[in-house]
Amino acid sequence: MIVGIEIGRATLRAVAYRRFSPGREPDAVAEAPIGPTGPGEGDPSARMAEAVRRVLAELGARNPVVALAIPTAWCAYRTVRFPYRSPARVEGTLRYALEGRLPQPIEAYATEPLTSVLPAGADGARVFVAACPAARLSALLEACKAAGVDPCIVQPAAVSLAHDPAAPGGADGWMIRLDGADCEAVLAAGGEVKACGALRLGEPDPARALDAAQSIRFALRAQELEAAENGSDSVRLIGPPEQTEALAEPLEQALGVPVALAGADEDSTSWAAARGVAAQAARERGTAVNLRRGAHSYEPLARKLDRRVAAALVLAVAAVCMVGVHTVRGIRRAEGDLRAAIGRQEEIASQLADGSASVYGLEAAVVSAREAAAEAMRTRVVSCLGRWRDLMVEIPATPHITLSSIDIDQARIHLKALSTDGDQAEKLRQDLQRSAVFDLQEESSTVSKQPTGAFTVELYLRYR
Repeated sequence: MIVGIEIGRATLRAVAYRRFSPGREPDAVAEAPIGPTGPGEGDPSARMAEAVRRVLAELGARNPVVALAIPTAWCAYRTVRFPYRSPARVEGTLRYALEGRLPQPIEAYATEPLTSVLPAGADGARVFVAACPAARLSALLEACKAAGVDPCIVQPAAVSLAHDPAAPGGADGWMIRLDGADCEAVLAAGGEVKACGALRLGEPDPARALDAAQSIRFALRAQELEAAENGSDSVRLIGPPEQTEALAEPLEQALGVPVALAGADEDSTSWAAARGVAAQAARERGTAVNLRRGAHSYEPLARKLDRRVAAALVLAVAAVCMVGVHTVRGIRRAEGDLRAAIGRQEEIASQLADGSASVYGLEAAVVSAREAAAEAMRTRVVSCLGRWRDLMVEIPATPHITLSSIDIDQARIHLKALSTDGDQAEKLRQDLQRSAVFDLQEESSTVSKQPTGAFTVELYLRYR
């Protein structure tokens, strides 16, 4: 069973899926109060652990896979800029770049990028990052441990909202959620969170709807400037109907863009963040935004990553061995050609000594033999490793295509691949067809669909 839990200001909301699929409603939902949070009210971690136990018991979850959406306000959000675009360099220097931009030393935070490396300027890059106090994250994980669970994902609720599988038409654009006095806003595009934040609007009051709309406007514009994003041409507003209906028109006037109500069903919108984090736990546990890194890493996922790294190393060693075998074969063929050319030269010299050939004919033959020898030497130094490198440059990096075999020799490359996406398979064929390095043999290169729904790609390439 997969359980998504959202931690609210005073309550936990949880959804459970026995089997997840897009569009499927949760099999069960549950809600439990966290309890009072003022001074002298006892250990907050103990209250959190008790609330987690209650929702899991109500859901009937035994040994569940649990994912947590924490309040958006628990994190600070920063856009970090770099004078280079290499993802490896950005990843290696991200925490150093955050130093001095947070209230406490960087060691006091668990950080996680919310976007991939985005272009900035002529050659620079930028990344939108969330930073959660490490002490708060540690206390949360201890509370979960006391409740008998180990969450595989911990992420801000704004990120979970952007992945809500029930969001109509996807979650791109600005989405604003109202929950009592709390307001969360998230700008999503292409499955990534480009900007987000939280603010307190005060208790719901239709008479103060215009003031609330102006507060949201200022917050959204500040987030757009911080994240270097241009915002959206529409806004989706979700929350209890009595709040969203009163705020929709003033917010539309303040922002100057259409405001759409995501739904009038309060029960549905209440579980949006819990649904979103559960969907990620089901489909993309290893790639989801996750504050559980480094010292707080989720152990089963770390072990799985280690296994993947080991498998990748095995494949790399196998590829190097394959390339080495082809290279040795190519060198041996080139050496044979060279020996034949040298033998031809010796034969010509012998004919010249016997006087059995004209001087002009022998001179032309010697020139031809020397050219053949030079060509053999050039062929000898063309390694299959270079051909492998050129091929890897031409093939785009995409999770939809898996290379199954590559056969390289001095004359041609025979490539086989599997794809879960027919468009990506066809794009690979077209990219190689337009290549300046390779000549695609169209009559023998095919893209075919299998009964399983996957696509088989078989391509024959020659060097230009």
